[in-house]
Amino acid sequence: MKKLLLLILTVHFVTLSGAQKAPEELSDQQHAILASKIQLPDEIQELIDIAINHINSALNDLNVFEDSNIDCQGDDKEKLKEDITKNKNNLKKAIELIEDHQFKNALDILNIAGEYFYNKANELIEAKKTLRLIISLYSALILKLINASGSSKASVSFPNVLFDKIISYIKPGQYEESLRITEEGNFTSISWSPDGTKIVASSDKVKIFDSITGEILKELNCGCCNSIVSWSPDGKKIAVSGYKDSVSIWDLYTNTTSRIYEPRLGIIEITWSQNSSNLEVTNFIGNVVKLDLTGKVLDSYRKPPGFRSPDGNKITRSVKDNINIVKILDKGNELHTFELNTNDTLSAISWSLDGKKIAFLSKDIISIWDIDTGKKVARFKASGKPMALSPNGSKIAIALGKTITIWSRTYE
Repeated sequence: MKKLLLLILTVHFVTLSGAQKAPEELSDQQHAILASKIQLPDEIQELIDIAINHINSALNDLNVFEDSNIDCQGDDKEKLKEDITKNKNNLKKAIELIEDHQFKNALDILNIAGEYFYNKANELIEAKKTLRLIISLYSALILKLINASGSSKASVSFPNVLFDKIISYIKPGQYEESLRITEEGNFTSISWSPDGTKIVASSDKVKIFDSITGEILKELNCGCCNSIVSWSPDGKKIAVSGYKDSVSIWDLYTNTTSRIYEPRLGIIEITWSQNSSNLEVTNFIGNVVKLDLTGKVLDSYRKPPGFRSPDGNKITRSVKDNINIVKILDKGNELHTFELNTNDTLSAISWSLDGKKIAFLSKDIISIWDIDTGKKVARFKASGKPMALSPNGSKIAIALGKTITIWSRTYE
């Protein structure tokens, strides 16, 4: 975060040859026009996605609040219904404005929402924090472009070479340790929430932690330990292997669990379908059972070698007699060949939820690769197991005994 703040100052004050004095700050409408003419840096787009995810989570929390107060009577019920409807409309409007790059108007809408009972909601607070950072970065970038072009007109066209030079100030750096979480028992499984703000982990208990502060947000009282945990892509449920390797679904809104399946052999992996409607449970001899959320068996098969991407289209393949090379196949066709250069056997592999990045762990070296470009984006020393890459690949959590370490991508 400190580097991002330095970035804001850098983009504001580093001048290009022949640059003029920066014009007055642009309106949201002018920003939107300019945004249609340029491609936003990935780092700003990631922040936009994070803000929208927070607002969607706030909408879900608001629905839960509404359901929990459904028995409210009389005038109070009508007032409550009116306030809830107003907040929902404000949050939905804010998302529309963000998608249209009208960030200031979106922040104004969220501030209005904050005038009601909902102003202490954590998700809403985080959305507003993220929006303020987006506004600072975005405004600095746009103003720098205009300053360098010598024009304050919103219709100005920017040369690609100039834009490339400006966004070179906003590029991902290495991954650095950002958080350590320590519990009483050894961690056996980690899974990220789809918005990347939380992790669920199993040790002597199953707990949900804030991925920034490490605060314990929820705890599952299931009497299970050393479980396998897997967060659903819609963010509403967590699958847990519990007592005698049974599979249970933890509903995060009702805070209840339901046991849906009891296999005959130990479980080593649980994965969700992309629409969160079914599960695939793998036992330790490689047999897979596909279940719906009631526990009905939909299919069973032998797990193929390799690690599949979340959408099921891509899979890893090791190269015989060469532990340093891993191939990525896309629907059976070779897409990339990664040379890991570790001289050690792979001990863990993790895909990001969006399928755009993959992480490999060999002994004490983690390397992270971009699937679109086939390039390595990071390589650093860390050891442990299990390992889990965050949904967009900007963070990675790795457990070693009783400690989980979260590494976050920095910005140069």
